[in-house]
Amino acid sequence: KTSIHIWFWAAYLIASQTSGISALELQKRLGIKRYETAFQLLHKLRVTMVRPDRDKIGSEWPLELDIVFIGGKHKGGVQGVTDQTPVIIAVEIRHKELRDKQTSKLVRRILAGRTRLGILPDKSSASVDKFVKDCITLGAVISSDGGTEFSNLIDLGFDHRPVAMRGDREKMDSYLPMISRVTANIKTWIDGIFHGVGKRHLQTYLNEFMFRFNRRFYRGISFRTLLGFGTKHIGVTYQEIYGVARTKKEEQK
Repeated sequence: KTSIHIWFWAAYLIASQTSGISALELQKRLGIKRYETAFQLLHKLRVTMVRPDRDKIGSEWPLELDIVFIGGKHKGGVQGVTDQTPVIIAVEIRHKELRDKQTSKLVRRILAGRTRLGILPDKSSASVDKFVKDCITLGAVISSDGGTEFSNLIDLGFDHRPVAMRGDREKMDSYLPMISRVTANIKTWIDGIFHGVGKRHLQTYLNEFMFRFNRRFYRGISFRTLLGFGTKHIGVTYQEIYGVARTKKEEQK
């Protein structure tokens, strides 16, 4: 029942704006009557932001890999009780030569390439193993901390290079700089635009972050790319979004 123009405007706004857009802001801009309608529009678009046949990363560039905790009220982390959600992050480390404006010399600069994000059921080696098999090319060079959750990577066929961090934040920022940067960007984006995200829908927000981050240098074609991805997905249902069946009254509307 929603106008096709509303769908196209929603797709354009979520794909083209640097910071994305919240359901409340979309509702105001497009004059949508109900907040739930705006939320469902954005949620369905976020689901389509992952290309079904996407390739694995790590074939050309080395990777950084780590697990962070997002959301929740109790931030005890690994050593304490926490209701935060474990999210695994893999990011390519690319190198690019740029000319310094003052000295005119070529300077080698480290840049974050493509990233993969996923919610984990727990912080275990089995959960990590499944993620890396699905998202990372066999034989890729992977840097991480020395946690036991990464202990199987060498046996799985990856060039794993762990370093014991022992909670040292400076060492973490030095050895895994892109992980620290991506983590800070995710948390700032979620808190600043959405003021928090529930665990049920967190993966779709991670989809949006990946879509925008991986195409940050190609913002002009993001809208067209999103429409193309949409043709390859089956739309999610009301029940899949909320995890509950629609009432008879809602079905009659």
